[in-house]
Amino acid sequence: MKKQLITGLTLAVLSFGMVVETVSYQEPKAVAVNFPNFEPGLKIEGNVAQLFIPKDLMEAVLTQALKVNEQRLKDTAFNRFTLKGTDCNVVGDKLQVSGILQVEHRELLVKNPITGKKHYSPWISVSGRVTQLFGIQVKNNQTVVSNIGAPKIEGLEARWYAELISLAGRYVGPSLAPKLTKELSNFNGLNVRQFAIDKSTPLIASKLGITQDIVRKALEQNIGSINAGINNQSNFVLSFTLPQLK
Repeated sequence: MKKQLITGLTLAVLSFGMVVETVSYQEPKAVAVNFPNFEPGLKIEGNVAQLFIPKDLMEAVLTQALKVNEQRLKDTAFNRFTLKGTDCNVVGDKLQVSGILQVEHRELLVKNPITGKKHYSPWISVSGRVTQLFGIQVKNNQTVVSNIGAPKIEGLEARWYAELISLAGRYVGPSLAPKLTKELSNFNGLNVRQFAIDKSTPLIASKLGITQDIVRKALEQNIGSINAGINNQSNFVLSFTLPQLK
């Protein structure tokens, strides 16, 4: 019986991409990154300014954003994939999201030819730990987050549902990349450009010995394109070309 169930599940998983009947569920909330009141680091070389956001701060706000709601990656009449218990860490120059991937599966037993009512098998639930790497860049004021490579699945070797979790894991990157992109395009209710202006204005004014009004007016009128990423110290860096300030 167990062998038959395993075979049925495996065949169902291999064909779940063709299942289009959906089950409604609550859509994930759109959450922007909200930093606490903090002062970033500032470095000026020539006419290029760089703002540094510490690694631990970036990790904290992204983890909080992901935990606002558990990520339902897929929801059909036959398969439900949910990522929960998420953590986001900066590893080298990449973001690493990890969590528990729960997979639920059931099969259609019979459909009443008269009423059309469908009867399903009970949901079977299994889970495993999944880790996915993401690259992050901001070019010309636009944030882009992209999944890198295949997800890493841990602790499932030699278990019959390892393939089930592995196949479901393929939904992690494509599902989370757009959400992370949206979150990293809005800092404290501001787009990347305005956030850079607000945070850098007092620091630049202090460093160059000029008034904040002069700095803000110049940046608002002629700040260079914002580029960003994670540097070799794993800090998040926003860089831009300074306009003439004196």
